Amino acid sequence: MSYFGRGSLAKLLPEFAQKWVHNLQFRPLRPHTMEPTPEANWVPGGPGKVDRIIGYRNPAPGSRPAPQIPRVEHSDEVFDIGYLGRDTRRARRERAVILAKKYLDPSELKAIEEGENPPALAEGEEAPAPMSKGSAGNFGKLNYEIAVSRYSPDGLRSAMSATHEALAESIKKQDADQLVHYAWEGEADAIVADCKAKGLPPIPGKPFAWKLPKESKIARWLGYGTWQFGSGGADDYWGLEFTDDMAVALLKQATAAGVTYVDTAADYAQGGSELQLGRALKALAPDARAKVVIGSKILPNNCGEVRKYTEETLARLDVPCVDLYMVHWPISSNSMAHFAGDHTAAGGRDYATTGAVAAESVPPSQRAFLDLMELQKEGKIKHIGVSNFGVRQLADALETGVTIAVNQLAYNLLTRAIEFEILPFCRQRGIGVLAYSPLLQGVLTGAFPTIADIPPYRARTRHFSGARDKSRHGEAGHEPLLAATLEKLRAIAKASGIALADLAVAWPLAKGAACVVAGATKAHQLEANVRAANLDLPPALVAELDAATDELKQAMGANADLWQGVHADGTDDGRIR
Repeated sequence: MSYFGRGSLAKLLPEFAQKWVHNLQFRPLRPHTMEPTPEANWVPGGPGKVDRIIGYRNPAPGSRPAPQIPRVEHSDEVFDIGYLGRDTRRARRERAVILAKKYLDPSELKAIEEGENPPALAEGEEAPAPMSKGSAGNFGKLNYEIAVSRYSPDGLRSAMSATHEALAESIKKQDADQLVHYAWEGEADAIVADCKAKGLPPIPGKPFAWKLPKESKIARWLGYGTWQFGSGGADDYWGLEFTDDMAVALLKQATAAGVTYVDTAADYAQGGSELQLGRALKALAPDARAKVVIGSKILPNNCGEVRKYTEETLARLDVPCVDLYMVHWPISSNSMAHFAGDHTAAGGRDYATTGAVAAESVPPSQRAFLDLMELQKEGKIKHIGVSNFGVRQLADALETGVTIAVNQLAYNLLTRAIEFEILPFCRQRGIGVLAYSPLLQGVLTGAFPTIADIPPYRARTRHFSGARDKSRHGEAGHEPLLAATLEKLRAIAKASGIALADLAVAWPLAKGAACVVAGATKAHQLEANVRAANLDLPPALVAELDAATDELKQAMGANADLWQGVHADGTDDGRIR
């Protein structure tokens, strides 16, 4: 008796109830009939490695693929019901109530609730063909989801019997709000209007549909790079002293030509670029100055004190807010070592050297983006961006909830590594790509007759032998293939009647870059860049340029770091992951 006492029953009942519910939900109707399920590829073992038992009352594990997020760049697929899982479709109960109350008159609502016959046909309305009332669905009378007895011209009698096309069209009309929305979407019109006023492509990047008008002669897609601003002399990276008069003249020429995005960084000339740009901006006429959009960058080494270094940039530029503020390189000890190296006699950075960085001195990456978001809320930063970030590094940053406007990357005819993974990822996430070094620091201008004529600082990329002076990537390089590729490009330029430098600047835009950032130290160089940015390359010419450079692209691989790679001992110190 004690075994069947009150206390023992209380212990047994929960276990019994749990087994009963399990059998009710998952007991197979045909226990010994097995079928393969190829789409269950998420299960360990790979596609086709999992069997399921026919007859589960609820969907068995692996019986249907996971729902996918609609791809907004394909408007014909956005509302495809195939992207919505069964649970998503059934979650429309409240929506159905709203629509029923909106489109049915009171008499029809009453008839549905009370189960009466539908109202009489209106004058001139044809009688429906005999048909089954169908299923009452999951929600019953109270939510107006009972079986429909009248003919439904659009086919939406129920979610289980409607045609694919009718469901897709219904969702397109009624439930577009089921799509994924960006945090800034509510301000999209204001952002586009602001960018139009400044003659710029929209920031942040896509998903805005924006095509450059063919009659436009404004270089809306060209940015002026100011790495050369603040250069101190022949021993510096650019091999010249860049004066304030030169900066003012070129900046005036750029803005007059419609080039309104100006790119700088705290590291250029140790802050000298920002200082000189700040002084040059003051020389512009008020209407020209109002159109300028400034982008600057913070070193990864300084991301432990984001507020301090942001305010130093604002002070050097002499502005209360910077339009675009980017993390210059990924926040890692490998990236930081590059900025801990030696300096030239002129005071600039010696880019051929690196320094030691202790692991404990690396700032937390996600903390840095949270700090940037705080400054954005305070109005000191308009848009947050990154530079030289790979897919893993972008994903880590996005986990903080930050909206990344742009990713600035090396992208040109001879440097196509971002096409493997980074460019598709950015397009999918709505991150605009700013292409820097479109001319590969002069290599694509045609100014150097042979590979041997290229100066040491410009021949330190992974295209060249790692044994060259100023190089630190440690790879064998691809100099013979580079020379052959340049010959192909020269031939294409000659046949097309377009200068090689012009093709080089226009090509990244034809491939989908939001903006090309090109520097210039002389007026004729800037004039050529503006002309090139307004070229509309024919698709056949773009395809020819792609084919001519594909072998070099494959040889250099997916490492988007121009200056660091895999050494002879197998050490991989590439910074873009």
